[in-house]
Amino acid sequence: MMVGKTPIVAVAAMLLAVVSVSHAFTTVSPLVKIQSPSTPASTKLYMADMVTNLRCEWISAALCTNQTPRSADVCLVLGCQDGRPVTFIPRTIETLITSTVEADGELPVAVRRQLKQQEKTRNASVVSMVDQRADDLKETKDQSVDVVISLQSAAKMKENGLSWKKSVQEAARVLKPGGRFLFVEQSTLDGESYLEYVGNLGTAIVKKKSDQETSDDGDDDQDMPEVYPTFECMGYDDVDLVLVPHVASVFVKSEDAGLTEADRAKKESKVEEDRLAELSISAFERGMKKRRRKKKTLKDATENLSDRIKKQLVLGESLLEFLYPDIFIDTFCDACPMCSNIMKEEDIVSGWQQCDFQDFTTACPQCSHRFVPQFKVSCSSAAFEGSQGPGTPLYCEFLSPWVLRKELGHIIRGTNSIEQILDPAWRSGTDIRATIWWNLITMFKRYQLPFSFLLQGSFRNRLINPVPQD
Repeated sequence: MMVGKTPIVAVAAMLLAVVSVSHAFTTVSPLVKIQSPSTPASTKLYMADMVTNLRCEWISAALCTNQTPRSADVCLVLGCQDGRPVTFIPRTIETLITSTVEADGELPVAVRRQLKQQEKTRNASVVSMVDQRADDLKETKDQSVDVVISLQSAAKMKENGLSWKKSVQEAARVLKPGGRFLFVEQSTLDGESYLEYVGNLGTAIVKKKSDQETSDDGDDDQDMPEVYPTFECMGYDDVDLVLVPHVASVFVKSEDAGLTEADRAKKESKVEEDRLAELSISAFERGMKKRRRKKKTLKDATENLSDRIKKQLVLGESLLEFLYPDIFIDTFCDACPMCSNIMKEEDIVSGWQQCDFQDFTTACPQCSHRFVPQFKVSCSSAAFEGSQGPGTPLYCEFLSPWVLRKELGHIIRGTNSIEQILDPAWRSGTDIRATIWWNLITMFKRYQLPFSFLLQGSFRNRLINPVPQD
């Protein structure tokens, strides 16, 4: 009899372990609650298929964390069902707006409780608990949101009588041009692909005609609206190892959404004028440089530095190499996503918007497309934590001095002030703190400024001592 019971005991232990992991990872999800006999079939399937639930949860966390732009301030959740969004989105988000999958448009009390708990625990973004249906965002203004996320809510909308298609349309309405739509949803709903519906969503623009342009024969062909794509797909992938097919994707709202043909032509003409103006300025600058002597090399520039600065630069490079063996900061690894032009460090620096504390982008000198640049930090130490885990390179957003100043201002005004930046543990991860620290190193090296004080937390002895005056 004991032999026959052994498999049952083992299976029970495995189920208890899985449930413990799911509770430790996130707040209690409605998908794992005890349901009444009237529970919809799709919800019962999620309860039985815990692998799908947990797998989608991991994908959702990674998607929100990695694909939310650092410059984004406002995020809206389509069909908020628990407190997960507060945990998933980066701390750079200032306001999180809710919507519900309930037919009455009211956010359930349990969801409010979880959101408040996560907001208090994380002490990050402010949660704006708005009672509005996910398919009717009546409390949210047009083009007022930077990011919209939809995490396994479309199927729940369908069960509760809401329209998941209208929720996508509402997301397009409230998103700013250039805003992002992130989702992890069931692949097909009502026999239609969720991914294809978002990709095929268009904005209809009807050109208004004057009375003189109206034809006498009653031909209405010219009155047909012109449809332009609303979203541009930045990438998608199927969620594997699940029983219920799901898809994860990132869409960006078109900068030209809502513009007529005349507006588009005017905008393209303006872009072309700016491009020609930049070419003229570049040609003029090249002509001026020919009349000057050749640009000094880094070695020549170093010779003009004082001995004290030289010693500090050498000390900083040596200490950095000691802490990070074979350290290599590659600022030439990025390319323009539009024309594939390899961006040099000088190109990235010249493409920054001067004195703009909110713009994380640079401009490609070849096609003028703006995007968020990156640089790569690699190290031979096995303990070095990169973007893909220990021993892998770390990819950081290349921040302008003005954006870096803004981020440092947030840190200095916080607890422990500047001292936390000197702590090695503060820069050891892969989040915004590591990005800020390596941007400081990169900027100091670019302008030949001593940076050994940034390494003080890794050494007991003082690295910078007062030098007696001669």
